[in-house]
Order: sequence, then C-alpha cells, then structure tokens
Amino acid sequence: MTLVTAAFLFAVGIIAGFINALAGGSGFLAFPAFIAIGLPPISANASAFVSLAPANIVGFAANIPALKEAHHSLLLRSAIAIAGGVLGSLILISTGSQAFQRAVPWLLTIATLLFALGPWLKTRLEQSYGFEGRRFPLVLYGFEFVICIYGGYFGLGMGIVMLAIYELLGQDNILVANAVKNFVITLVTLIGILLFAAAGLIAWMPAFIMGAGTAVGGYVSTLLALRVSRRLLRNFILLWAVVLTVYAFATYAAV
Repeated sequence: MTLVTAAFLFAVGIIAGFINALAGGSGFLAFPAFIAIGLPPISANASAFVSLAPANIVGFAANIPALKEAHHSLLLRSAIAIAGGVLGSLILISTGSQAFQRAVPWLLTIATLLFALGPWLKTRLEQSYGFEGRRFPLVLYGFEFVICIYGGYFGLGMGIVMLAIYELLGQDNILVANAVKNFVITLVTLIGILLFAAAGLIAWMPAFIMGAGTAVGGYVSTLLALRVSRRLLRNFILLWAVVLTVYAFATYAAV
C-alpha cells in the first residue's frame, strides 16, 4: 500500500467518523473508498465494518448517560440487535453484497421522508387517533430486528433509518435517539466483524488505517453534538439524509 493510498483512507475515515457518530450513513463514504483502492465489493463491505467500528464505539461511549432516558428494555433490544446482525452477516457471507443494493435508494427515501415529516406525522397521529409510539414496543422491536438484519448484511444508511423509526415511535429526543442508534449499531458492527473475520473477508490493513481516521472524526463529532442545539443537529441530519438519498439513486438504482 502506498503512502498516498494510506493518506486517502485516513482522510476518508475522519470524515466518515464525524458523520457516523453524529448522524449515520458513513458507509456511503467507506464502501466506495475501499472499492476505489481495488477491494472487491464483498471485502469492501466487510472491511467497512472494521473501519467504522471506532466511530461507533466512541459515539456509543460518549452517549452512555443519554441511554438512561431510552424507553423499553435495552437488554432485550441488545438481543434483537445481535440476532439481526448475525442473520444479516450470514446472509452476506452466503450470497454476496449486491442483493440489497437496488433497495438502498428506496429505503433511504422512505427513511428521509419519515425523518422529515416525523414530528408532524407524530402530532397528527396523536391528535387524530390517540397514537402513542411508546405503547407499541413490539412494533419497535420488529422494526429494529429487520433493520439490524439489513445492517449486518449491507448497512448503508442504517443510522438514518433507525433515527426515523425512533422518532416516530416515541423517542423524540434526538440526543437519546442518537445514543440508542449508536448502541445498536455498535453491537451489529462487532457481530459482523467476528463473522466476516472468520470468513476471511476483511482487508485488515486498509480497514485499520481508515479506522484510525474514524476514531478521530467520531470523537470530534460527539463533542460537537453536545454543544449544538437539538434543532440544528436535527436539521444537519435531515440535510445529510437528503444528500445520501440522491447519491444512492445515482449510484445504486441501476445496479
């Protein structure tokens, strides 16, 4: 590996780590960067799990206090995340990384719309039907399980999808929702790394170099998230979700 390639991966890692801990969707940076240096798609996807793990762990550790405000059982949600992550990673090992790519743009479109309209939709449901998202834990668990299968398999945009679902189902404090998101994604990521490593799919050196960058970016983003207003943080996440959706259509719609 050349010095230029290493510098490229580290720089991408800083940006990816910043975005990952703050909003999610950094796989859209990590995955094509690994493709650009010559890794095959399935190895690029597996290596992205390793490279993004530091940012996930930093984001999770920095937001541990906010987890105390999360509704429903974190222990049960941990089991759901692990089960979904295992299933998704095993599907990837068995089938390759292209089966879900066409679905990514549409998944992100739905998630972006839900996130954008979440407060309005939540208010309308509450006023018209007496809907209270916290009263339907099984719905939350079901969504989390499906999202974690997707996360263990491919995972691009997983964080945006989770934030949209959490807001609609009652976790309307964006800092708490982000903390739970980082917690769940960390579990799925670690499970994926173990299974992909056993299958020999990870390019360790490129993954470690980018991972060093994501650790730096993740640390900076967690400090920033605690200092900016919740409205500004939410607007940034929404803008990033729109950018990801446009990029996904340009990249994966015709795959």
